[in-house]
Amino acid sequence: MMYRTIDREGESRLEEKKSIFIGHIVPVTSEEEVAAHLEREWAQHREARHIAYAYVLGADRLLQRYDDDKEPQRTAGLPILDVLHGGELTNVLCMVTRYFGGTLLGTGGLVRNYGGAAREALKKARVVTMRPYRALRFQVDYGLYGSLEYQFAERGLPLEEVAYSEEVTITTLVREEHEGDLRSLLQEMSSGTVKILQSEELTLAEEGEKLLRDHGVFDQSRAWK
Repeated sequence: MMYRTIDREGESRLEEKKSIFIGHIVPVTSEEEVAAHLEREWAQHREARHIAYAYVLGADRLLQRYDDDKEPQRTAGLPILDVLHGGELTNVLCMVTRYFGGTLLGTGGLVRNYGGAAREALKKARVVTMRPYRALRFQVDYGLYGSLEYQFAERGLPLEEVAYSEEVTITTLVREEHEGDLRSLLQEMSSGTVKILQSEELTLAEEGEKLLRDHGVFDQSRAWK
């Protein structure tokens, strides 16, 4: 299942009438991680008046919670949650810490600043789309390798691994919905002699149309279009 999340933290700071709002957004995968982040946030901001927060968990985004932390109802946690909804994000926790400046801001001021701190923190994070991919490993003969390499380059498909023995063993990455197209291409090019060795399901991150990997960035924007 495809979903949007963040893969690095973001922070922000807003101030109004001497009240300071510090936004902090982090990737999470469980409520245990949420609790641990909140504990660290309170340890770091012991003098703060409030730490309101919201989080969404699961690829289906069904687990959602927010907490106003004693601010007037729906003026703190809910505006933060609205920011997560607006970005269609999941597996994300956003906390906004408030240092009270001595002047009441009213419900409108609270909504504006809690939501604003969350939005600014999100801008500092990196939003990624998690997509199902297939790592497909197959064998072809040497006579086919040159034309196959050209076809892969035309489609923006990476040659992740290439091993040479009696035949050429290749591993590539392809979006799950395009695996059938790739198999058909391989069968057509090899006249049915290609040997499919393994098809492994992966969930990988994309930023825009670029596949993000620790060892490089591969452009998937032209694949099968």
